[in-house]
Formats: sequence, structure tokens, C-alpha cells
Amino acid sequence: MTSPGAKIAWADAQALSSTYDESTVATLIGMLDDPDEDVLAAAADALGHIGPAGSAAWEPLVRLLSQEHPGWLRDTCAYALGRIGVRNSQVVEALVAATQEHGSNVAERAREALEILREQLR
Repeated sequence: MTSPGAKIAWADAQALSSTYDESTVATLIGMLDDPDEDVLAAAADALGHIGPAGSAAWEPLVRLLSQEHPGWLRDTCAYALGRIGVRNSQVVEALVAATQEHGSNVAERAREALEILREQLR
């Protein structure tokens, strides 16, 4: 964590993921616009823990996965996309593209997310 504010945001995001409702998801989605990458990762991780109830977050998660961010943030976004379970073309295309990443855990997390999405179809 790079700043005290990021540490607080991480704690807040984790607390929100354990007691969530629609306003919690909206708060976490709002955190996905924060300029601090630690805050972005905290929100993405919390949304992944929430699972399908966080499905409204798919667009900002795809955006973050597709942008130039550190691998640790992007693999958290891939994890969250798999857990929230949205299976539209934009999500699948972003995850497939991320499987081509070299030198980080992003490709592995994207493959795991795609496998989770495949399992949900069965």
C-alpha cells in the first residue's frame, strides 16, 4: 500500500464485501475510478469476493484489465471478472486477450476466470 488513504480504502472495501447490498456494489464501482492503484485493486478484489451480486461492475473491470496497469492490479480484475460471472463478448474478449500476457500472473488469472465462466454454463 502506498498511502494511508489506500490502506483505509482497502479495509473499507474488504468490510463492504462481507456485508453487501446494492449500495455496497455501487460504492465499490465508484472506487474503480480512483487514481490510486491500491484502491482500484481493493475494490476489484472485494467485488470478486461478492461474486454475481457485483455483476454491474463488469464494464469498469474490463476497462482496468485492458489498460496499462501493473500486473497485480490487472490479475485482480481478471479474478473479479471470473467471480462476478458476466459472460458477454466484451468480458470474454478482454479475458482472452489477457491470456496472451507474458511475465505476470495476468494470463493465469484470465485463464482461471474463463474456466469459471465455462463451468457456469454447465
